[in-house]
Amino acid sequence: MGTFNGDDKNANPVSPLLDGLGNSLFDALSPHIAILDEQGKVLAVNKSWRSFSKLHPPPPHSLDVGDNYLETCRKIVPEYRNEGEAFQKGFFAVEKGLLLEFSYEFSADLAGGCRWFQCKMTPLELAGSRNILLSHEDITELKQAQNQIRQLAYFDNLTGLPNRILFCDRLNQALSKAERNRKMVAVLFLDLDRFKVINDTLGHAAGDQLLQIIAQRIKNSLRAMDTVARFAGDEFVIILPDLENPDDASLIAKKLLKLLPVKVRVGDHDIFPSCSIGIALYPDDAQNSETLIGYADLAMYHAKESGRHNFQFFSQELNMRVKARMRLETDLRRALQQQEFNLFYQPVFNLLNGRWVAVKTLLRWNHPQRGLLSAQNFIALCEETGLILSLGEWALRKGCRQVKEWQEAGFPDLQLSVNLSPRQIQAPGTIEKVSRVLQETGLDPAQLVLEIDETVFLKSLEENIPILMAFRNLGIQIAVNDFGYSFSSLRYIKRLGINRLQIDRSFIKNTPGNPEDEAITEAIIKMGKSLQVKVLGKGVEKSEQMKFLLQHQCDEIVGFYFDAPAAPEDLLARVRSRATTGSMLPSSEDGLS
Repeated sequence: MGTFNGDDKNANPVSPLLDGLGNSLFDALSPHIAILDEQGKVLAVNKSWRSFSKLHPPPPHSLDVGDNYLETCRKIVPEYRNEGEAFQKGFFAVEKGLLLEFSYEFSADLAGGCRWFQCKMTPLELAGSRNILLSHEDITELKQAQNQIRQLAYFDNLTGLPNRILFCDRLNQALSKAERNRKMVAVLFLDLDRFKVINDTLGHAAGDQLLQIIAQRIKNSLRAMDTVARFAGDEFVIILPDLENPDDASLIAKKLLKLLPVKVRVGDHDIFPSCSIGIALYPDDAQNSETLIGYADLAMYHAKESGRHNFQFFSQELNMRVKARMRLETDLRRALQQQEFNLFYQPVFNLLNGRWVAVKTLLRWNHPQRGLLSAQNFIALCEETGLILSLGEWALRKGCRQVKEWQEAGFPDLQLSVNLSPRQIQAPGTIEKVSRVLQETGLDPAQLVLEIDETVFLKSLEENIPILMAFRNLGIQIAVNDFGYSFSSLRYIKRLGINRLQIDRSFIKNTPGNPEDEAITEAIIKMGKSLQVKVLGKGVEKSEQMKFLLQHQCDEIVGFYFDAPAAPEDLLARVRSRATTGSMLPSSEDGLS
């Protein structure tokens, strides 16, 4: 080892400047310091350098006094060749005055593990000659902190995958490279099917575990050059660069659809996950990252609509449909603000005595350009976007006021029948809203019938039972809408005190004439009789249908054969004109023309 003793054979020619206090200070400095002459020879090292070299760092960081730094860099093993070349270039740049300081970071595998150091070279004038001051300082903690910050900034905490920010950066790089090389890039947007059900039933910890497993499966299915990122929730996005044709993207999609549904054990449950995938291509579909991601997202929703667990490519036809949907959503929000909606009413009659007993509300939209639109043109979008909540409350209030007005005009027992969608049922505060509307309008709760789709009883009844029971406790009547597709909901009819079964119009349509539909319709009516629940036949358009229902003692009836939906004043005029003839029901020869 070199020293600063003038009697040493390796005595440093600049040591007189470091004698005494200077020498003590030089040794006391914590960075590892070496002084090199213009040819790269090590003239002096401090105590920290000597201690570091005993840990056997890679050359040239283990050199001693008298060794040549540049020669070592030239002869360095291939593993450290890039580092050695950088040190040489830095040395000459500082020595010739081209740089005031050269800085370079390197790592060293030491006994205590990998450590990071920052190497600096600066000019040093000593004893009239130009030397180089070389130092390196341990920056391991700083690098670790930087890596943690980078991990937080660019990677998803749960799955360890790149996040949205890093994904977009890599996608932009892939598009730039594809433009230069005239290649194709595919963006895959992947969304797990029914993930919310797993999260809600098994808990968020189980959901998180499933996401981690899915993330690893996706990653293992891709090439090294591909990128998968977690976008949000249960959404993953994938970059497939350097493709020759769209079939390459479909092969990956098919592979994912096959591998992801393999059984996953989460806690005490076996889960068979599935996904829907949308694919957008550069340059065919779009030329920028934001649009590509958006188009892949749209294609994924198209896959959901096509039955889930499949993949769909983006197309211009799909784009046109989506734009039309976006315009419709914008128009719907405007329509709510400008009160463009109205209610039509269709009368419900007692089939046995011909009396007008209720009205069903039907939503209509006075669209400025398209004219009067029925609910089937927009109600699904209202449900999807949540607009059904405000629109439904408005319709309930308006309907209650109208029926209250008719009651005061001579029809005191008239009831209001209103459809309540699954989203309305599950929305917070629904019970309070309905109760408040009844109080404001003065309508007796017993004269309000809430129509609940049979799907609510089949799919999510247990979580909705408290809500339905709360409605019953208020005195409100409950009707099962479009009844007949599944008899698994029968056990809840008595439990919830259901008041009405409304036969699905598809069974009425083919009755009489279709033995199967006749049998189902007759069975529903008999069931209602035995359970003391009223049965309503929907969608009656022919006298034969009315006769069949009458023959089997169906309680109530509604359809175009009796009256079409109408504005309040028109409906009241029709009903009153019929009331003068006794029964409000047409004879078998009558009906709507």
